[in-house]
Amino acid sequence: MFDLAQYKKETHNFTTKGRRTRHGIQISALEYFLWLLVGRAWSWIYGTRLKDKNDAFNPLIPVPARFEQKHVERCRVFANREEMLKSFRQHTIWAEIGTYEGAFARKIIDLCEPSHLDLMDLTFDLVKARGYVQETDTVSFYVEGDSSTSLLGQPDNKYDYIYIDAGHDLIDVARDVEAATQKLKRDGVLIFNDYISFSYIDMRPYGIVPVVNSLVASGKWEVACFAFHFKMYCDIALRQV
Repeated sequence: MFDLAQYKKETHNFTTKGRRTRHGIQISALEYFLWLLVGRAWSWIYGTRLKDKNDAFNPLIPVPARFEQKHVERCRVFANREEMLKSFRQHTIWAEIGTYEGAFARKIIDLCEPSHLDLMDLTFDLVKARGYVQETDTVSFYVEGDSSTSLLGQPDNKYDYIYIDAGHDLIDVARDVEAATQKLKRDGVLIFNDYISFSYIDMRPYGIVPVVNSLVASGKWEVACFAFHFKMYCDIALRQV
């Protein structure tokens, strides 16, 4: 049951700070004015191009295909991506496309105990600096270079799981998926990080949603898992039908 008193207590520090709260955001009067100014200009210039693919103008952001109920009938929902990892089979072959500092690769190793994990990124300087994972002869391997090119260099039908978290522009995601679908086993799982149309942190559109939805709309894939993120940068996993 929703407890209003508890909610007020938990949000007291946020709602009683010096700045006024407008539309649930702590923002000064100047910031609010600039926000309104930019927002109005943005709406006036681009508003019609953000609504629907049937508008007279070309959409500013790719409009994703829509799911049908049959696409999610067998979907499992998880509180976060770590809980999702726990549901996957152990001792399998993985690729993480875009590993950044290696923190999530560490979770894959700890929770899934893969027999093999290829980490693919443009550089592994941050991975080596942070020390979450190390290249070994038994589990993790560094594959440096462009992600789609690195994937295409692997044998077909190699991986049980491919986690895609490299370039987030539409063309980058599409290229990674085109390569990944060739390298995934027939019963394998494609997992996507940051299933969100527009990043309010980076202030730019992401290409994950239109690519994922296009795969599902093709009728060849279905949603296997959905994992929430507290800032809504969620994960979604697909398997072939």
